[in-house]
Amino acid sequence: MAVIQVYAEQLRASSQPGSTNPANYEWSHILSFPVDTIVNIGFALRPLKWIRFATGVVTGTQGDLSASRNSLVAVDYNSSLPTDSLNLYYHVSVAERAAMFPLDPLFSAEAITDSQASFQTREGDFRSRVAARDEWAEDECDAVHMVSFKKGASYMRAFSSGRTRGQIIIDDINDTRNGILVRKDKRIVLGKNLAILKTPNFALNASDIIATANSNDELYIYTPFRRRRTRSSDTKTFGSNHCIRVPDDKSDWPPDFLFDAMYASAVLFHFHTQKTGSWREKFYSAAKTSQQVEFEKLKAEEALKKVNADAGAAARDERAAQRTSQRDGGGSDTWKEWACEQLLFWPYQNLSPSQLEAFGQAHRQQASVKECSNWLDRDQLRA
Repeated sequence: MAVIQVYAEQLRASSQPGSTNPANYEWSHILSFPVDTIVNIGFALRPLKWIRFATGVVTGTQGDLSASRNSLVAVDYNSSLPTDSLNLYYHVSVAERAAMFPLDPLFSAEAITDSQASFQTREGDFRSRVAARDEWAEDECDAVHMVSFKKGASYMRAFSSGRTRGQIIIDDINDTRNGILVRKDKRIVLGKNLAILKTPNFALNASDIIATANSNDELYIYTPFRRRRTRSSDTKTFGSNHCIRVPDDKSDWPPDFLFDAMYASAVLFHFHTQKTGSWREKFYSAAKTSQQVEFEKLKAEEALKKVNADAGAAARDERAAQRTSQRDGGGSDTWKEWACEQLLFWPYQNLSPSQLEAFGQAHRQQASVKECSNWLDRDQLRA
């Protein structure tokens, strides 16, 4: 089976993001595209252009594909896919390489969440805001978070800044721009088996995807990432690249980088290699998810509790030592008196106040009876 293997320059283990020194980068195999899959699903009319776009949104850069590792000789993007396996190298400029911010390999690990999660966080208007923006009935679709709600505000801030090179910063995971309406049966596959491609972009025009479209048409195109079987037969049907409905007012519409991120998520889900695993440590150290933030908060609280518990235990030990010292310093008779008091009190230590009162009353009655008995005995002796 013919496979197109894509290589891109990635940071060496000892290097940090932002470097302009070519020596800090090495070629790594990051994506593998089976030719049969690309043809059968029909991602684009010009599949090499699509591979260029897919590589760009995954790495967070704009570059060109070449059959040569050492020099950029761009492939013929209008040609058909090869019948034999081929290695392609994704070349970028020095500035692009320094600004690289690849997609988090765990971006889709936490499923894209619907607005039901936001109801649990006192942000119940997220769904209604997204539905109002898209002018669509709420009961027909689900409002989903394009960056998972579970990732939280800290992650959203770092992710938006990194992917847009500081041009767009979104502080709230429930920001309307982070939401989009999808059919209820499509929600769970968005970002894995389904994505939305926005044209035009750095690699593709609308006519590269849909033959009847104009090159410069601004379209948002549903792209399925796997073949589907019809229920009535074994005939396989392929994605038809439907366009989604876009509101007239796009002031709160998701920015392009969010559509690119969802698309890159689906590309990684189906075509990734193990070489992408190191990206999280390199580029996402500041992008903490809400679970990580909460975990660190709990760790800090537990540490504080331990410090307080240790301090309390030390204080109790000190007081016990002082009491022991006072008892020992008072002489053996004092110690014996204290020990006797403890022994006398021992049978009654677990009694409640009411039980102690009843016991005392009974004891007083017994003492009275005994005293009366002593008087009678004395009277009898006198007689």
